[in-house]
Amino acid sequence: MARFTTPADIPSTVEKYVITGTFIDAPTPKALRVRENCEIVVDARSGRIEAIRDADVGAVGNRKSDAEKEKAGAENIVRVDMGATQVVCPGLIDCHVHAPQFRQLGTKTDVPLVEWLEKYTFPEEAAFTSITHAERIYTALVRRLLRNGTTTALYFGSNHLPATRVLADTCARSGQRAFVGKTCSDQFLPDNYVETTGASLKDTESFITYCREKWPSEAGLVKPVVTPRFVPTCSAELLDGLGKLAAKYNCHVQTHASESVDEVAWVAELYQNEKRDIKILQRFGLLTDKTVLAHCCHLYDEEVGEVVRVGAAVTSCPYSNILFARATVPIPHFKSLGLKIGMGSDIAGGMSSSLWTNMRLATLQDRIDSFSPRGGDKPAGKENWVVDYKYAFHVATVGGAEALGIGKEVGLFEVGMRWDALLVDYGLEDMAFENLRDDGVSVVNVRDGFERFVNCGDDRNIVGVWVDGKMVCERK
Repeated sequence: MARFTTPADIPSTVEKYVITGTFIDAPTPKALRVRENCEIVVDARSGRIEAIRDADVGAVGNRKSDAEKEKAGAENIVRVDMGATQVVCPGLIDCHVHAPQFRQLGTKTDVPLVEWLEKYTFPEEAAFTSITHAERIYTALVRRLLRNGTTTALYFGSNHLPATRVLADTCARSGQRAFVGKTCSDQFLPDNYVETTGASLKDTESFITYCREKWPSEAGLVKPVVTPRFVPTCSAELLDGLGKLAAKYNCHVQTHASESVDEVAWVAELYQNEKRDIKILQRFGLLTDKTVLAHCCHLYDEEVGEVVRVGAAVTSCPYSNILFARATVPIPHFKSLGLKIGMGSDIAGGMSSSLWTNMRLATLQDRIDSFSPRGGDKPAGKENWVVDYKYAFHVATVGGAEALGIGKEVGLFEVGMRWDALLVDYGLEDMAFENLRDDGVSVVNVRDGFERFVNCGDDRNIVGVWVDGKMVCERK
């Protein structure tokens, strides 16, 4: 059973966490960094990593006295000594979540993207005129994501200002790091959901100032995001106004781009000069070094080059790309062009709230272009697969941090970085996989265990979640 805590539940007298055991992160796409018999000290007040050292403190000279003090059982020191089947890894960063679609997750998947939006999704989002409804759904969503190990999320809210404030408040109260946007759409939506251009711009600015006043420092957990839904549902006047707001407040920007064939065709019909999302976003000042573009399955290489030039990023959403875009993001190829790429669940276009599931699909997608054609002919394409579990884990941690511009803060374990981390246990009785040797004894192998967890595990293996140095979710 999972017991959820909030930052307010952590005693204010706690000054440090001293965590001992095995730590795994992925500084590069091709290799894990495994630190065994390691000790990390976290300053609970700042939420930052204070020290990383060998747990055998006798081997590190004058650090021994500090460690002995920390082991002395002082009331303001919290110790975590990992078991043989436990490791700590960085928290996951979900770069594309539609918060008001959470109740729709895993259903309504019988039609193409544009019809799906019109038939199911816009009516679902329209219900967020109710604050009570928003509080109930968003509380469940944030708890679920934390339980899955998602310590940072980039959220699309609904078109409603009050409900989006609820989303931001819920993230902060629950202790999740979050980038939140009030979605903007002033055309091609149902009458009970479409906004006027003026109201959309006014509410967006109001939401930005709300967040900046409530969480004023750079260290604040919640940050506002300028959020045009996508080009077809935003008039030129709205896109222009949102670009000016992004510049005025130096805000992040998020939107969809080149997601599906029908979306690409719709954009070309509406903007017969530019024809493509990237050029349109550039025209209105919405392609910046703080822009995150969801999907981008149908980007041309020259468009990728322009995204790289301005410092923007792309989110790969493996589940929903397969389901609705019927295309994939060529992650290794795009990265070879210098593109920053994170990973997204795309609730509810993707049928899982878990980035672990999306990591597995990312490894499968990378093999699609080398599938054998029918008839047994020799397959075309690459001979060696690139995206494996290590690569996918890197994209879901470091990649997401870089995409959001917080790569110096989270995604890795380095002194001075923020402590967003997961305590993972491979040896639980109730989990989705087994660790067995020929003699039936449970295997204790760090690398094999972590690979098996990434490829087979789920939230049952995550027994603790820290964000900004605070335990926000633990399983007991």
